[in-house]
Amino acid sequence: MRILSLLPAATDMLTAMGLTHFLVGCTHECDIANRNAAIPRVTRSKIPCGSSSDEIDRMVRDACLTKEPLTWIDRELVCSLRPDVVVSQGLCEVCALTPNQLQELALDLDRTRAEETPIRWIEIAPTTLEEVFHSMHVLGAAIGQTDAAVSMIQNLRNRMAILEERHRGMLSISTVTLEWLQPFFNVGHWTPELLRTINLVDRLSVPRGHSHPCSWSEIVAAQPEVILFACCGRTREETHREIESLSSTIPWLDLRAMANGRFLVLDGNTSFSRPGPRLVETLEEISWWLTNS
Repeated sequence: MRILSLLPAATDMLTAMGLTHFLVGCTHECDIANRNAAIPRVTRSKIPCGSSSDEIDRMVRDACLTKEPLTWIDRELVCSLRPDVVVSQGLCEVCALTPNQLQELALDLDRTRAEETPIRWIEIAPTTLEEVFHSMHVLGAAIGQTDAAVSMIQNLRNRMAILEERHRGMLSISTVTLEWLQPFFNVGHWTPELLRTINLVDRLSVPRGHSHPCSWSEIVAAQPEVILFACCGRTREETHREIESLSSTIPWLDLRAMANGRFLVLDGNTSFSRPGPRLVETLEEISWWLTNS
Protein backbone atom coordinates (compact mmCIF):
# COMPACT_ATOMS: atom_id res chain seq x y z
CA MET A 1 0.00 0.00 0.00
CA ARG A 2 1.27 3.46 -0.96
CA ILE A 3 -0.20 6.35 1.05
CA LEU A 4 0.20 10.04 0.26
CA SER A 5 -0.64 12.19 3.30
CA LEU A 6 -1.62 15.76 2.52
CA LEU A 7 -2.60 16.35 6.13
CA PRO A 8 -0.20 16.47 9.12
CA ALA A 9 -2.90 15.09 11.42
CA ALA A 10 -3.23 12.02 9.18
CA THR A 11 0.53 11.56 9.27
CA ASP A 12 0.32 11.73 13.07
CA MET A 13 -2.42 9.08 13.02
CA LEU A 14 -0.32 6.76 10.85
CA THR A 15 2.66 7.32 13.13
CA ALA A 16 0.60 6.50 16.24
CA MET A 17 -0.63 3.32 14.53
CA GLY A 18 2.92 2.34 13.57
CA LEU A 19 2.13 2.54 9.87
CA THR A 20 4.53 5.18 8.53
CA HIS A 21 6.16 2.50 6.37
CA PHE A 22 3.13 2.89 4.10
CA LEU A 23 3.89 6.57 3.49
CA VAL A 24 5.37 7.46 0.11
CA GLY A 25 4.91 11.23 0.45
CA CYS A 26 3.72 13.91 2.85
CA THR A 27 3.50 17.68 3.31
CA HIS A 28 6.23 20.07 4.37
CA GLU A 29 4.45 20.41 7.75
CA CYS A 30 4.37 16.70 8.60
CA ASP A 31 6.57 15.38 11.39
CA ILE A 32 8.28 12.14 10.44
CA ALA A 33 10.48 9.95 12.64
CA ASN A 34 14.20 10.01 11.81
CA ARG A 35 14.12 6.64 10.11
CA ASN A 36 11.56 7.98 7.66
CA ALA A 37 13.26 11.32 7.04
CA ALA A 38 13.70 10.44 3.36
CA ILE A 39 9.96 10.45 2.69
CA PRO A 40 9.46 13.12 -0.01
CA ARG A 41 7.75 16.39 0.92
CA VAL A 42 5.36 17.25 -1.88
CA THR A 43 4.26 20.72 -0.74
CA ARG A 44 5.72 24.00 0.43
CA SER A 45 4.23 27.20 1.77
CA LYS A 46 4.28 30.37 -0.31
CA ILE A 47 4.39 32.45 2.89
CA PRO A 48 7.96 33.70 3.47
CA CYS A 49 9.67 32.48 6.62
CA GLY A 50 9.76 35.07 9.37
CA SER A 51 6.54 36.82 8.30
CA SER A 52 4.66 38.48 11.14
CA SER A 53 1.06 37.66 12.00
CA ASP A 54 -0.28 40.84 10.42
CA GLU A 55 1.78 40.23 7.24
CA ILE A 56 0.41 36.68 7.03
CA ASP A 57 -3.11 37.96 7.64
CA ARG A 58 -2.75 40.37 4.70
CA MET A 59 -1.45 37.56 2.47
CA VAL A 60 -4.37 35.34 3.47
CA ARG A 61 -6.90 38.07 2.74
CA ASP A 62 -5.27 38.80 -0.63
CA ALA A 63 -5.30 35.09 -1.47
CA CYS A 64 -9.00 34.92 -0.67
CA LEU A 65 -9.67 37.77 -3.10
CA THR A 66 -7.45 36.48 -5.90
CA LYS A 67 -8.23 32.77 -5.31
CA GLU A 68 -4.49 32.10 -5.35
CA PRO A 69 -3.50 29.16 -3.09
CA LEU A 70 -0.93 29.72 -0.35
CA THR A 71 0.41 26.18 -0.59
CA TRP A 72 2.32 24.89 -3.61
CA ILE A 73 2.32 21.21 -4.56
CA ASP A 74 4.74 19.36 -6.81
CA ARG A 75 2.21 17.51 -8.96
CA GLU A 76 4.91 15.87 -11.07
CA LEU A 77 6.54 14.44 -7.94
CA VAL A 78 3.18 13.20 -6.63
CA CYS A 79 2.51 11.33 -9.88
CA SER A 80 5.95 9.72 -9.73
CA LEU A 81 5.18 8.42 -6.21
CA ARG A 82 2.24 6.38 -7.56
CA PRO A 83 0.02 6.59 -4.44
CA ASP A 84 -3.01 4.36 -4.23
CA VAL A 85 -4.41 6.16 -1.15
CA VAL A 86 -4.49 9.95 -0.76
CA VAL A 87 -5.51 11.59 2.53
CA SER A 88 -6.52 15.25 2.51
CA GLN A 89 -8.57 17.65 4.62
CA GLY A 90 -11.63 19.78 4.00
CA LEU A 91 -11.55 22.32 6.84
CA CYS A 92 -9.09 25.07 6.01
CA GLU A 93 -7.74 26.33 2.70
CA VAL A 94 -5.25 28.65 4.36
CA CYS A 95 -2.92 25.94 5.63
CA ALA A 96 -3.65 23.23 3.06
CA LEU A 97 -4.40 22.59 -0.57
CA THR A 98 -7.53 24.14 -2.06
CA PRO A 99 -10.33 22.05 -3.62
CA ASN A 100 -9.20 23.22 -7.08
CA GLN A 101 -5.66 22.02 -6.42
CA LEU A 102 -6.97 18.64 -5.28
CA GLN A 103 -9.15 18.33 -8.38
CA GLU A 104 -6.17 19.10 -10.64
CA LEU A 105 -4.08 16.58 -8.72
CA ALA A 106 -6.77 13.93 -9.11
CA LEU A 107 -6.83 14.49 -12.88
CA ASP A 108 -3.04 14.18 -13.04
CA LEU A 109 -3.09 10.93 -11.08
CA ASP A 110 -5.88 9.47 -13.20
CA ARG A 111 -3.95 10.22 -16.39
CA THR A 112 -0.73 8.64 -15.17
CA ARG A 113 -2.16 5.67 -13.30
CA ALA A 114 -1.90 2.40 -15.21
CA GLU A 115 -3.67 0.22 -12.65
CA GLU A 116 -7.39 -0.40 -13.03
CA THR A 117 -8.07 -0.05 -9.31
CA PRO A 118 -9.06 3.58 -8.63
CA ILE A 119 -7.18 5.69 -6.11
CA ARG A 120 -8.89 5.92 -2.73
CA TRP A 121 -9.34 9.50 -1.57
CA ILE A 122 -9.94 9.97 2.15
CA GLU A 123 -11.04 13.41 3.34
CA ILE A 124 -10.74 14.23 7.03
CA ALA A 125 -12.90 17.16 8.15
CA PRO A 126 -14.00 16.79 11.79
CA THR A 127 -15.53 19.64 13.77
CA THR A 128 -15.99 17.90 17.14
CA LEU A 129 -13.84 15.68 19.33
CA GLU A 130 -16.01 12.65 18.62
CA GLU A 131 -15.66 13.32 14.90
CA VAL A 132 -11.89 13.41 15.34
CA PHE A 133 -12.00 9.89 16.79
CA HIS A 134 -14.38 8.81 14.03
CA SER A 135 -11.97 10.10 11.36
CA MET A 136 -9.23 7.95 12.91
CA HIS A 137 -11.47 4.91 12.56
CA VAL A 138 -12.35 5.86 8.97
CA LEU A 139 -8.67 6.15 8.04
CA GLY A 140 -7.81 2.83 9.65
CA ALA A 141 -10.71 1.03 7.99
CA ALA A 142 -9.93 2.54 4.58
CA ILE A 143 -6.39 1.12 4.61
CA GLY A 144 -7.33 -2.23 6.12
CA GLN A 145 -5.95 -1.39 9.55
CA THR A 146 -9.09 -1.21 11.67
CA ASP A 147 -7.54 -3.01 14.65
CA ALA A 148 -4.62 -0.57 14.75
CA ALA A 149 -7.03 2.37 14.60
CA VAL A 150 -9.24 0.97 17.36
CA SER A 151 -6.18 0.40 19.55
CA MET A 152 -4.98 3.97 18.97
CA ILE A 153 -8.39 5.44 19.74
CA GLN A 154 -8.72 3.41 22.93
CA ASN A 155 -5.28 4.54 24.07
CA LEU A 156 -6.21 8.18 23.49
CA ARG A 157 -9.56 7.80 25.27
CA ASN A 158 -7.84 6.14 28.24
CA ARG A 159 -5.36 8.98 28.52
CA MET A 160 -8.18 11.53 28.39
CA ALA A 161 -10.06 9.60 31.08
CA ILE A 162 -7.01 9.84 33.34
CA LEU A 163 -6.90 13.61 32.83
CA GLU A 164 -10.63 13.95 33.43
CA GLU A 165 -10.33 12.03 36.70
CA ARG A 166 -7.36 14.15 37.76
CA HIS A 167 -9.41 17.33 37.42
CA ARG A 168 -12.71 15.91 38.66
CA GLY A 169 -14.25 17.97 41.45
CA MET A 170 -12.02 20.99 40.81
CA LEU A 171 -13.57 24.37 40.12
CA SER A 172 -13.93 25.38 36.50
CA ILE A 173 -11.29 27.80 35.24
CA SER A 174 -12.24 30.51 32.78
CA THR A 175 -9.87 30.88 29.87
CA VAL A 176 -9.44 32.53 26.51
CA THR A 177 -7.56 30.59 23.85
CA LEU A 178 -6.02 32.63 21.06
CA GLU A 179 -4.97 31.05 17.78
CA TRP A 180 -3.88 34.34 16.15
CA LEU A 181 -2.67 37.70 17.44
CA GLN A 182 -2.85 40.20 14.58
CA PRO A 183 -5.83 40.32 14.47
CA PHE A 184 -6.96 38.34 17.50
CA PHE A 185 -8.69 35.06 16.69
CA ASN A 186 -10.36 32.76 19.19
CA VAL A 187 -10.56 28.97 18.75
CA GLY A 188 -13.51 26.83 17.67
CA HIS A 189 -14.19 23.29 16.44
CA TRP A 190 -13.04 20.59 18.89
CA THR A 191 -10.93 22.81 21.14
CA PRO A 192 -13.60 24.11 23.58
CA GLU A 193 -14.86 20.56 24.12
CA LEU A 194 -11.33 19.28 24.62
CA LEU A 195 -10.55 21.93 27.23
CA ARG A 196 -13.67 21.14 29.22
CA THR A 197 -12.17 17.70 29.88
CA ILE A 198 -9.79 19.39 32.32
CA ASN A 199 -12.31 22.00 33.57
CA LEU A 200 -11.16 24.86 31.35
CA VAL A 201 -14.05 26.94 30.00
CA ASP A 202 -13.19 29.19 27.06
CA ARG A 203 -15.27 32.35 27.43
CA LEU A 204 -15.22 33.42 23.79
CA SER A 205 -15.21 30.21 21.78
CA VAL A 206 -17.96 28.67 19.68
CA PRO A 207 -17.93 24.86 19.98
CA ARG A 208 -18.08 23.19 16.55
CA GLY A 209 -17.87 26.63 14.92
CA HIS A 210 -14.93 28.05 13.05
CA SER A 211 -12.30 30.08 14.83
CA HIS A 212 -13.38 33.71 14.72
CA PRO A 213 -12.00 37.21 15.23
CA CYS A 214 -12.37 38.79 18.63
CA SER A 215 -11.51 42.26 19.87
CA TRP A 216 -9.15 43.27 22.64
CA SER A 217 -12.10 44.76 24.51
CA GLU A 218 -13.88 41.38 24.40
CA ILE A 219 -10.81 39.65 25.79
CA VAL A 220 -10.49 42.21 28.58
CA ALA A 221 -14.21 41.95 29.37
CA ALA A 222 -13.88 38.17 29.68
CA GLN A 223 -11.05 38.58 32.24
CA PRO A 224 -9.95 34.94 31.93
CA GLU A 225 -8.13 33.33 34.82
CA VAL A 226 -5.86 31.59 32.30
CA ILE A 227 -4.84 32.48 28.75
CA LEU A 228 -3.66 29.92 26.23
CA PHE A 229 -1.73 31.00 23.14
CA ALA A 230 -1.87 28.43 20.34
CA CYS A 231 -1.13 30.49 17.25
CA CYS A 232 -1.76 28.32 14.20
CA GLY A 233 1.43 27.45 12.35
CA ARG A 234 3.65 29.39 14.78
CA THR A 235 6.32 27.93 17.04
CA ARG A 236 6.45 28.76 20.73
CA GLU A 237 9.45 31.00 20.11
CA GLU A 238 7.66 32.93 17.35
CA THR A 239 4.61 33.45 19.55
CA HIS A 240 6.69 34.55 22.55
CA ARG A 241 8.45 37.11 20.33
CA GLU A 242 5.16 38.38 18.98
CA ILE A 243 3.62 38.76 22.43
CA GLU A 244 6.67 40.78 23.44
CA SER A 245 6.62 42.92 20.27
CA LEU A 246 2.93 43.72 20.80
CA SER A 247 3.52 44.89 24.36
CA SER A 248 4.11 48.45 23.09
CA THR A 249 0.54 48.59 21.71
CA ILE A 250 -1.36 45.94 23.66
CA PRO A 251 -1.64 46.52 27.46
CA TRP A 252 -1.27 42.84 28.35
CA LEU A 253 -1.18 43.58 32.05
CA ASP A 254 -4.79 44.77 31.89
CA LEU A 255 -5.50 41.04 31.98
CA ARG A 256 -5.12 39.49 35.42
CA ALA A 257 -4.00 36.23 33.83
CA MET A 258 -1.06 37.97 32.15
CA ALA A 259 -0.23 40.06 35.21
CA ASN A 260 -0.19 36.90 37.35
CA GLY A 261 1.83 34.89 34.85
CA ARG A 262 -1.10 32.53 34.26
CA PHE A 263 -0.58 32.09 30.54
CA LEU A 264 0.81 29.24 28.49
CA VAL A 265 2.33 29.43 25.02
CA LEU A 266 1.81 26.24 23.03
CA ASP A 267 3.37 25.03 19.80
CA GLY A 268 0.85 26.24 17.24
CA ASN A 269 2.15 23.80 14.65
CA THR A 270 1.16 20.73 16.61
CA SER A 271 -1.34 21.64 19.33
CA PHE A 272 -5.01 22.37 18.60
CA SER A 273 -4.65 22.79 14.84
CA ARG A 274 -4.16 19.08 14.20
CA PRO A 275 -7.28 16.93 14.68
CA GLY A 276 -5.37 13.82 15.66
CA PRO A 277 -3.30 12.28 18.48
CA ARG A 278 -1.54 15.59 19.15
CA LEU A 279 -4.75 16.93 20.70
CA VAL A 280 -4.37 14.56 23.64
CA GLU A 281 -0.65 15.35 23.96
CA THR A 282 -1.56 19.04 24.13
CA LEU A 283 -4.22 18.37 26.75
CA GLU A 284 -1.68 16.46 28.84
CA GLU A 285 0.75 19.37 28.61
CA ILE A 286 -1.88 21.88 29.72
CA SER A 287 -3.02 19.59 32.58
CA TRP A 288 0.55 19.25 33.82
CA TRP A 289 1.03 23.01 33.66
CA LEU A 290 -2.19 23.71 35.55
CA THR A 291 -1.35 21.30 38.33
CA ASN A 292 2.32 22.25 38.67
CA SER A 293 2.38 26.02 38.16
